[in-house]
Formats: sequence, structure tokens, C-alpha cells
Amino acid sequence: MTIKVSRHTKHLSNGEEFITYNVSPELIEFQLALNAIAHWENLKSLVEFAISRHGYGNTDSMCGITYESDLDDYDREIENVLIPIGQIQAYSDHFEVKEKNITEVEYLMILKSFFEANYEFEFAKTINNEIQKKKTTYNKT
Repeated sequence: MTIKVSRHTKHLSNGEEFITYNVSPELIEFQLALNAIAHWENLKSLVEFAISRHGYGNTDSMCGITYESDLDDYDREIENVLIPIGQIQAYSDHFEVKEKNITEVEYLMILKSFFEANYEFEFAKTINNEIQKKKTTYNKT
């Protein structure tokens, strides 16, 4: 599967830029993940989070990414949150569907394409290396 993120810039009359992103294919789970990525300001930390398999959340925009290892007993036992091995949960209050699981590889592909759309090619290369590792790992199971 190919996942592509496109960046659209609109120049406002006050001189500011308004940037939006689209992901193709336009699946809600991909849009949730892209929304979380786009609302995180520190791009380098996105790479670090991906490598360490650590989630993040933006309380201002109410969106983020959760790995299974981010869950605590309360999440698992009381909230009944289930994130299968090899998946992440993307969430956002900006959509009718608030949360969805996607594979970690799909998330990394969205992240890689986001970096490419923003001309952050070294970050994209690092994430591509992670994708290759994950594909190798998951193909062995």
C-alpha cells in the first residue's frame, strides 16, 4: 500500500501562511494519525517517539498517538482500551470518529510522508529505516 501526505499552503492577506495536510488514501484512521502528527510542533521529537515506540498527545488540539506500552492498568482494566501488538491508536476530537487503531507500519508511513511533504528528508530517511525494520519483524511472525 502507498500512503501519501500532501501539504497545501494558503497565503493570507495579513502575510501569514495557513497550512493544511491531506492523506491518501482518505481513511479516517489515517486522517486521525495525520492530525496528531500535524499538531505536534517538535518534528525531531516525532522521530524520537517513533524510534522508542512512545506515544504523545497535544492537549490544546486534543489529538495524539498511543502505543500499547503507553497504557496502564486503569486503561486496560477499567477503560478496556485494547491496542494489539503491532498497532497504535490514533485519536482526535476533530472528527466524528474519535479514535482508531492502525498498524505501526501504516503510522510510520504517514509520518515518513509528512516529513517528505515538509522537506525534512533526513527525518524521512530515519523513519523509512524504522519501517524496514518493522516489516522485517512482522514478516517473521
